[in-house]
Amino acid sequence: MSRREPWIPAAVALLAFFAFLPVLDNDLVDWDDILNLTENYHFRGLSWRQIRWAFNTFHVGVYQPVSWLLFEFQYVLFGLRPWGYHLVSLLWHAANMALLCAVSRRIITRAAPDWFEPAPLQRSLAVGVVVALFAVHPLRTEAVAWASCQPYLPSIFFFQCALLAYLRADQGPRRRWLAATFFLFLLALLAKAVAMTLPLVLLLLDVYPLRRFTRRQAWRVVAEKIPFLLLSALFARWAASAKENIIASWEQAGPSVRVAQASYGTVFYLIKTVWPVRLATYYSMPDRLELTTPLFLLCALAVVATTALVLWRARRWPQIAAAWLAYLILLAPNSGLVRFGAQLCADRYGYLATMPLVVLAAAGLGKLVSGRAGRMGVELGGLAGAALVALMMVSWVQCTVWHDTVAVWENALENGGPAHGEIHGWLGSALRDAGRFEEAEREFSIGLKMSSDNPSIWNNYGVLLGSMRRNGEALFLFRKAIQLKPKMVEAHNNLGNAHLLLGQQAPALAEFAESERLDPSQGQVHIFRGRVYLNRGDPASAVREFQRALQLNPYLDEARERLQKLSPSPAQS
Repeated sequence: MSRREPWIPAAVALLAFFAFLPVLDNDLVDWDDILNLTENYHFRGLSWRQIRWAFNTFHVGVYQPVSWLLFEFQYVLFGLRPWGYHLVSLLWHAANMALLCAVSRRIITRAAPDWFEPAPLQRSLAVGVVVALFAVHPLRTEAVAWASCQPYLPSIFFFQCALLAYLRADQGPRRRWLAATFFLFLLALLAKAVAMTLPLVLLLLDVYPLRRFTRRQAWRVVAEKIPFLLLSALFARWAASAKENIIASWEQAGPSVRVAQASYGTVFYLIKTVWPVRLATYYSMPDRLELTTPLFLLCALAVVATTALVLWRARRWPQIAAAWLAYLILLAPNSGLVRFGAQLCADRYGYLATMPLVVLAAAGLGKLVSGRAGRMGVELGGLAGAALVALMMVSWVQCTVWHDTVAVWENALENGGPAHGEIHGWLGSALRDAGRFEEAEREFSIGLKMSSDNPSIWNNYGVLLGSMRRNGEALFLFRKAIQLKPKMVEAHNNLGNAHLLLGQQAPALAEFAESERLDPSQGQVHIFRGRVYLNRGDPASAVREFQRALQLNPYLDEARERLQKLSPSPAQS
C-alpha cells in the first residue's frame, strides 16, 4: 500500500492472525507432524550438525533446507510445544497477507498508473477488503493449522517478495533488482519447491501489465529468465527424485486420469472459494478417475471453455486473461498433471494459486466503489463486513478440525469423499493412541475389510491388540504385515516385541536382527535388544545395546534412563 495508508495492510495482517487464532490450542497431528517434528531428532538445535542436516536431507520426500532452519530455530525457542509452531505459522500467514496487499497494489498500478488517483482511499480500501476476505477464508486453514504445512508459508512469502523486486526492476537499476529477484526466488525454492513456477509468472507479467514482451525485445525478455528457468528445473528435478517412489508412472495413471484430476482441481478451488462448505483434511481419490466420467468431463470442458474465452477476449480484457493464466500456471505442479500421493486435491494447494484472482477482484471492486461514497458505498461496506465475519466464524470452526489426529481423520471420513480402508486404519491408530481401544478395533476391522492388502493396517491393528495384551493375536497380524511387505522395519520390531512379551526370546532376537539389517541407522532396535538381554540376565550386553542406541539417536530417553540404572558412567559419557 502507499505510505498514506500503511494501516490497511496492518489491519489485514491482524485479521489474518485473528481468523485462525484457535490453532494455538491444537496438537501436533500424526500425519507427518510426528515424522517431521516429534520423532525427528535431527532438527533439534542450531548447531553445525543440524544446519548441515537441513541442507543435505530429503526427509519425508522433500528438500526444504530454509524451512528446516526455521524449524530448528523454533525448536530452540519452543522445544516440542505445539503452540509455538502454530504461532509461527500464524505470523507467516499474517505477513503473507500484508505482502499480498502490496503486491496487489503494485500490479494494479503497473497496469493503470493513474488507477488510484480518482479515489485513492476508496480504491486502497477495496484492495484491503478483498485481501482480507482471502486472508480469513477457511480454505487457508490447512496451510496455517497443520504444522507440517508451514514450509508453504515462508516459500510464498519469498515468492511475493520476488514479485515485488521484479516489478521494481523497470524503475532501475534493472540488473540489481533482477539479482534481488533471483536471490528471493532461490530462498523461496529452498523453503518449498512450490515456488518453481515463478519464472513463468514473470514472463506473464512481462506480457501484462509490464507490456515488455514486444517484437523488439522479446528475446531479451526470455533470455533474462533463463537462469530462473534453470534453477526451477533443478529444483523440480530434486522434488521429483525425492518423491520418486510415489510418483505415478504413465502406466499407472495415463493422460485421461491426469487431465481429469487437474480439471477437477482447477474447478474445485474456485467453487470452494465461493462456497467453502464440507472442507476436508484429506480428499480421497474416487473409485473411478477417468476423463469419461461425467463430473470430470464437465470440469475439463469448463476449463477449456474458460481458457478459450479469456484468450479470445485477451486484447479487450488483458487483466482477466493474465489472472486466469497465472492461476493455471501456479496450480499446475499440484494439479495432478504430475501425479503423486493418493489425494484428489488439497486445500493448501489453493493458497498461492488463487492469489492472482485476488488481484483481479481487488481491481474490480476498486473500480466499482470509486466515487460511490454514499448509500452504495455503505451497502458494499456492510456486505464486506458481514462476509468477513461469516468467513472468520467458519475458519474458527475449521481450525478445530486440525485440533488432534482423531479430529483430522474423522473429518476426512465425513467430508473427504469415498471412505478408503487406509483412512479407517489411520483413524484406528489415532483412536488407539487416545486410549479409545474399542472404537479403534472397530475402525481397524472396517479398514481390513476394505483394504486387506494394506500392510500398515495389519501392523497398526497388531499394535492395538498388543496394547490390549492380546499378544498372541498380535503375532498373527504382524506376520501378515510382513508377508505383504517383507521390508517393513516397524512390523519386524513389533513382531519381536510381541515374541518378547510372550517370553519367546530367540525369535524376538531374530526379528530385531532382521530389522537392523533392513535399517542399520535406527537406534530403537538396540533398545529392544537390550530388553532381551536384561530378561536373559546379561546386563553387560544390555549396556552395549543401550550405548549403541544413544550413538545412533541421542534423544532416546529410555536408553539413557536404563544406562543410568545399569552403569552411570557410560550414561554420563
